[in-house]
Amino acid sequence: MKKIILRGSWLLTIFALLFLTGCAKNLMMTTQTMNPVSADSTSDSSKDQQVDLLLEPYECVGLKLTPAIKKGEVSIYRGIVSDVILGEYYPGRIRWNGIVVQENGKEFFAQFLFSSPDWSGNFLWTIIVDGYPESTAKIVQISTLVEFVYDAFGYECPISNRDDFLKNESFRKEFVLNNGTKLSELQSVDKNTFYREVLLQWNAWGTDKGKILSPLGLEEVQAIAAINPQYGFGQKLIADGRFSLSLDPIATSVSMGIDIFRSSSGAVPSTGWDYNSEFPNRRNMGLIFEYIGQMRKKLIQDINANNARFVGQGR
Repeated sequence: MKKIILRGSWLLTIFALLFLTGCAKNLMMTTQTMNPVSADSTSDSSKDQQVDLLLEPYECVGLKLTPAIKKGEVSIYRGIVSDVILGEYYPGRIRWNGIVVQENGKEFFAQFLFSSPDWSGNFLWTIIVDGYPESTAKIVQISTLVEFVYDAFGYECPISNRDDFLKNESFRKEFVLNNGTKLSELQSVDKNTFYREVLLQWNAWGTDKGKILSPLGLEEVQAIAAINPQYGFGQKLIADGRFSLSLDPIATSVSMGIDIFRSSSGAVPSTGWDYNSEFPNRRNMGLIFEYIGQMRKKLIQDINANNARFVGQGR
């Protein structure tokens, strides 16, 4: 597959946000096998690679554009969002990180994108995995500050030792294989359709941690980038986007969240988006409840509309 090319008009906007909170806090995962292109890759190009699992708010609004995504060398699945992870949700957020581990120890980077609910009312993950891991490989989703993992059906497991999880490959392999979900148990998503109907319609945003793809436009990204999570400083964004939202499930969920965020008229501050962050006031919590309720209410309306058509056709 050819590299992603975002079409449409180009806009260049540069702004810097200087945070006086000290040095950036990183959660580096040390590995020698992360992001191989294929399950049986023997290439040494990925040796000594480190991945920063810390997600700041401005990174959470989009999909990190990895080399594998550029080349179209990815596997895509559906998963179920754990209700408890909504404790880390904030309007505009769509991304959490994840890992896939094979029995032979090879690891693959994964990104979990928050999507609209299914017919059972469960919010779904759209899971983008770099490369082509074996069907028997296990996958987990990771909380923002690497304190918990979740399998692809939403079951939670605390990380007993974060340092070991980040730095010790043997510990991480055993932990993920014991607590993850087999890829063979997940519904796969057609890659070509996803690229055509979703990724090619999204905006591209350059950040100090690399480029991301997001359904959000400039105003929304600026509002979120202005949030100081007190993780670090010197965040920058450079925009080169299309500024139109497609009707994919990820864009649908994020746009409704942004509408609720805007309804607060900017009166709802926030710090980080992890479990340890505190709400400045209860209105933040109320807005999130409103968002979840509206999404599920819309699902019920859609089901009722479909049922009405079904009955109207005399079936």
